[in-house]
Amino acid sequence: TAPRLTPRELDILRAIAGGLSYRDIALRANISYKTVSNVSQTLRDKLSAQSFADLVVKAIRHFEHSADGI
Repeated sequence: TAPRLTPRELDILRAIAGGLSYRDIALRANISYKTVSNVSQTLRDKLSAQSFADLVVKAIRHFEHSADGI
């Protein structure tokens, strides 16, 4: 089963899948770059991603197979 993600994690994962940079995500979400970086690390851990590129692939796959959409 897929790991449970918080609403913030889902928002950031969706933004990563959409190709946004950490800086752009932070600006759009009105949060710090460091928060985006920390959440990204948490997502890598939860999704067992080996790298940022792997996280992007897993993010795209996550939204392809869920009702959340990108």
